Amino acid sequence: MPTIFNNFRGSSNGVEYDNKIWFIVHENINITGNINMYVHNWVVFDKNMKLLGYSDSFNFENKLVEYCIGLEVGINGNFVITYSTLDSTSKLGVFSGEYVNSMINNI
Repeated sequence: MPTIFNNFRGSSNGVEYDNKIWFIVHENINITGNINMYVHNWVVFDKNMKLLGYSDSFNFENKLVEYCIGLEVGINGNFVITYSTLDSTSKLGVFSGEYVNSMINNI
């Protein structure tokens, strides 16, 4: 695994899309002093769990605390993501499969 994976933590369940298994993980980045921020990455495996690629880090809303809680693929191929911000909200994001696939850096 690439060394960046040492910093990844769990977040979402895995979902099948385009004959691959997709996850969202997070890592805790120190901004300054004791102020930290969560950033996210997509991680993609084949059905044998061989790593195919991962995205650059991203945020949903650029809040210090964002946490991806769930992931699903709709019948139209959109990724449906549930997440929270600042430990005080419940939110839903919808992203096209094409957009998410464009974020992946292949191995």
